[in-house]
Amino acid sequence: MSLTAVRPCGDRGILVEFADELSMDANGRARALARRMRDVPGVLETVPALRSALLIIDPLRADRAAIELTAADLATRLLPDTTGTGRVIDVPVVYGEEAGADLDDVAAALNLPASEVIALHTSGEFGVFMLGFAPGFPYMGLLPQPLEAPRLATPRLRVPAGSVAIAGVLTGIYPLQTPGGWALVGRTPLRIYDPREPDPILFRPGDRVRFTQVSSAQFPADRITAPPPLPSRPAFEVIEAGLFTTMQDLGRHGYRSLGMPDAGAMDPDALRLANLTAGNSPAAAALECTAPGPALRALDDLSVAVTGADLTATVDGTAIEMWRTVRVRAGQVIRFGAPHSGMWAYVAPAGGIEARTVLGSASTYFSGGVGRRLERGDIIGVGVRHGNPLATPLPAQMVRIPKDEVTVHV
Repeated sequence: MSLTAVRPCGDRGILVEFADELSMDANGRARALARRMRDVPGVLETVPALRSALLIIDPLRADRAAIELTAADLATRLLPDTTGTGRVIDVPVVYGEEAGADLDDVAAALNLPASEVIALHTSGEFGVFMLGFAPGFPYMGLLPQPLEAPRLATPRLRVPAGSVAIAGVLTGIYPLQTPGGWALVGRTPLRIYDPREPDPILFRPGDRVRFTQVSSAQFPADRITAPPPLPSRPAFEVIEAGLFTTMQDLGRHGYRSLGMPDAGAMDPDALRLANLTAGNSPAAAALECTAPGPALRALDDLSVAVTGADLTATVDGTAIEMWRTVRVRAGQVIRFGAPHSGMWAYVAPAGGIEARTVLGSASTYFSGGVGRRLERGDIIGVGVRHGNPLATPLPAQMVRIPKDEVTVHV
C-alpha cells in the first residue's frame, strides 16, 4: 500500500499517514516506520497509531524538511512489521451479565446468539495496533466480519476498569474507570495498568492477544492512585491545601506510544528556575500552586525558592522576595494570597520535593491515577541536597514577569 501523506502536526509533530482506512498492512507499516525513525537526529519520540505514525521533533534543533524527506522515503520502501513484539498475552474474560452489559444487545444487533459472539471473540489472536485514549488502552483487531458492532449511540459516563469492549473492527480493554462509547461484552480480572508497578503498562504495540472465557473472577478496582511516599525528611505540613496544589516536575517523556502523556509543570521554565535557585537539578520535583494557594508550615529549617506567578507569598506575614532563595525556619508558615500576576507559582526547597515516580517522573496525572491534589494534613518531604542554593537573586534577564496582556502570533 502506498504512502498517503506526510503533513505537519503542530510545531513539534510530523504525521505520516499510510491509508485512509485501517488495515493490517497500514498498521504494520506505521509500526515499522515508528521503529526506524526513533534514532533519526532531531526526532524525540515516535508514536504508532492505527494507520499512521506521529514523529515528535525538537522544533528548535530539528531539520523538519530533512526529517519529512527521510520519513517519506522510508515509508514508501518499508515492509510492514508482521512479527510485532513476539509476545502472546492470554486475557481471561467473564462474558455477559453484569460483566458485559451489552453482550445481549450486540448479539441481537448481529443476529447471532450470545454464545456465538463469545466464540468469535475467543476464536483467535488479535494484534495490538496501538495504545491510547487512556494509559495502556489497547486497540486490537481485526475482528472477524460477523462480529463488527457499532459504537453505542450514547456513551457511558463510567466504564469499569477491565471492561472488554468492541467497536467496529476493533476490540479493547478499559484500563481505568473512564467514560466510553464501545459496547461492553465482558470484563477481565487482569490489571492492564497499575501506576504502583515499575512497569505500569501491560501491553505494547505489536503484541498478540488471546481472549479466553472464564466463569467468574475478582475484578480490579476502578481507580488506583499510587500513594505518596512516607517522607524520610519531613519538610512541610499542609495546613491549607489551596485550590489546586500538586507535585510536578518536567514530565514523563517518551511514553505516548503507551497512551501516557507527558504531564509536567504548566510553566516548565519557572519550575526550572525555581530549582536552579534552590540548588537542585532543573528536573527536580516542586510544588505547583495557583490562587488561592496553600499554607505550608515548615517542619525544619529550609532554603526555599518561589518563582512563577506572583501570588503574594509571605512567611509569617512578611512578603517573600521571589526568584531568590529565602530561609524559612521550623514553625514558620508560607502562605499564598491574592494573585498579583500570572497563574502558576512554584515552591522549590533545597533538595527538591521527595516524591514517588512513575515512568521516571513525579508529575501528577489525575486521569492516570498518578498523584493527587495536596490535602490538609499532608506531610511533604525533601530530598538530599546535591548543590548549594544561589546566594543572590537570579539575573534580571532570566526572570519572566507575567504581563496583563500577551500577544500570540498564529
